[in-house]
Amino acid sequence: MDGREVLERVREGRAVNFGDQVVVIGDGITAVDVARTALRLGAKHVRVIAEHDADNLPAGARDLCRAREEGVKFEFEAVAKHVDSASGVAQGVECARIRRDGNVLSEIPGTEFAVTGATVVMAARLCGGAR
Repeated sequence: MDGREVLERVREGRAVNFGDQVVVIGDGITAVDVARTALRLGAKHVRVIAEHDADNLPAGARDLCRAREEGVKFEFEAVAKHVDSASGVAQGVECARIRRDGNVLSEIPGTEFAVTGATVVMAARLCGGAR
């Protein structure tokens, strides 16, 4: 799912089925809005995979605080590497911890982890495939 499309569908009153466990990839305002919306529409667990640390989250401190108050969980300084699926249905996301040196991201070897989620929403801006 695409984060902007999800928010547009909700705004228009069209149905969005998030399921119980949602993973949102991104750390801007769209990602945080999608995460909060998923909880409000019935998701039980929502986790955001964010490349930035909490102090530098592009969405901002106020929205981070509100999302946490509502129950959104965050994996900071992490990158989504692969969406796991079975028969075309998402099962979760394989991730790894990263280091940031200015605008350069480096994966930290041996820090891989998985986040379970039947719904995966991409709400990250991608710039020409560069990472």
